[in-house]
Amino acid sequence: MLNKAIKFIKYNNATVVIVAIFLVLGGTVLASETGQEAIGEKSTRVEVTDNTALLEADLDKLDMDFNIENIEEDDKYFYVTYTHLDLEKENNVWEYQVQEKVRKVSKKSGVDLAKYIAEEMKEEYQARIKYLGEQKEKAESIGEEKKIEITEYSGLIGKTLSLIDNTFDGYEAVERRELPTPINSI
Repeated sequence: MLNKAIKFIKYNNATVVIVAIFLVLGGTVLASETGQEAIGEKSTRVEVTDNTALLEADLDKLDMDFNIENIEEDDKYFYVTYTHLDLEKENNVWEYQVQEKVRKVSKKSGVDLAKYIAEEMKEEYQARIKYLGEQKEKAESIGEEKKIEITEYSGLIGKTLSLIDNTFDGYEAVERRELPTPINSI
């Protein structure tokens, strides 16, 4: 049986043509950009935190605009939903964001809800300004930084050497690109 299969492959030209087509198509797929990405030639990462908004922030005048949005209650608790403006680091960028939080207050405490919430928000504000001040001091010691995207190429599969300028077409070992700072306005 094996001899018949070998004889068929050996003397049948269609088999050679089919194998040649598979080799050509397979090589083309691996040489294409999609094929190279499938092999894992390129990796991209973001480094450095864009601290522009933090450095520009006047923390002495930062009004976090605490605003009570809703108050709900059950048998044991009040649930106070509030929003406030904050300076947060997200995706390696310091930017202004509106935060929403819920504070749970026990009815057994017997405190005036308005006075209690006002005191809690004041403490939250002071703690946040202290934290932002510490972060700003660190940022000032480093200086202004922008978000940098770094792309590294780890392979040369599918690249062709250009003998004229002695480089591989489309190959760069490390590519650095400064990303734009988002517009930060209060």
